[in-house]
Amino acid sequence: MTTIQESYIYHKLHLHHAHIGEDNRMMKIKKAICLISCLTIFILNMSGCKNSSQEEVIKDSSQIVISYTLNSYIVILTDQEEIKQLEDLFNEAEFEKSDTSMLPQYLSITFYGEKGTTKFEIDDKDVIKLNDGSYVKSKQISFSKLYSIFRDYSIKKK
Repeated sequence: MTTIQESYIYHKLHLHHAHIGEDNRMMKIKKAICLISCLTIFILNMSGCKNSSQEEVIKDSSQIVISYTLNSYIVILTDQEEIKQLEDLFNEAEFEKSDTSMLPQYLSITFYGEKGTTKFEIDDKDVIKLNDGSYVKSKQISFSKLYSIFRDYSIKKK
């Protein structure tokens, strides 16, 4: 082989290796971008969908009003021990987003305090509508439990 041919082959091999090195760097950059994108989506999904709790904490309520759409009865709770129990129930509950909207018959639970009101609605399928209009479910909060409080108090008031 002549030196020109050797030089040409060396030059071609060098360009080929440089091109491969550039491809490897680009592949690593693409993988890093893909990994960052996947992590971002995962974190946003976890924070937005799983076990999201209500944003505001309910505290220092002076009364709770519970009403039911099927009748005109309302229950007004003023006992601080009972209020505290319901505040704790809603504050400690873990909520999961629900794609199901509520049924037309539901309980409305409104907490009244110095800093405003917080309202929840819950149907007999345990779908809860939050203040912001979103629908959630919680294993800690059930329609039957809240309805039993409503029923017990409405019977006492008769």
